[in-house]
Amino acid sequence: MERQELLFDRSSGPLLFFIFDEAVIHRLVGEKNLRLAQLTKLIEMATKPGVTIEIPPFSAGIHRGLIEDFSILEFEGDDSDVLYFEGARMTSFTRDETEEITLYRELFEEMRTLSLGPEGTRDFLIDVVDKIR
Repeated sequence: MERQELLFDRSSGPLLFFIFDEAVIHRLVGEKNLRLAQLTKLIEMATKPGVTIEIPPFSAGIHRGLIEDFSILEFEGDDSDVLYFEGARMTSFTRDETEEITLYRELFEEMRTLSLGPEGTRDFLIDVVDKIR
């Protein structure tokens, strides 16, 4: 909770962009109330300044973004960005591979173009919550 306050409840917080596959939203995990709480939290977070949440729908088909999870941490200054992978077997940080970071930045933008957009994603999440209730 403290970490969330530091990230989301201050005027000079970082810009955060999240892309979730639609399957993550539909996969049943936990009880109904827990699922509703998680989805409601996503909707709430999507309304905060500096937070963008997007979902590429199933109708986008198979795309390169389904292959692996990654995070790009961008910092002010030249060559300071970090590409981060977390998997079951290892965690990896890439900092010096400018071409690789550029490749994943392009993949991220490709996934954004396939997504429902921020408003469409919010509407989609609200619809899922309504169906669960």
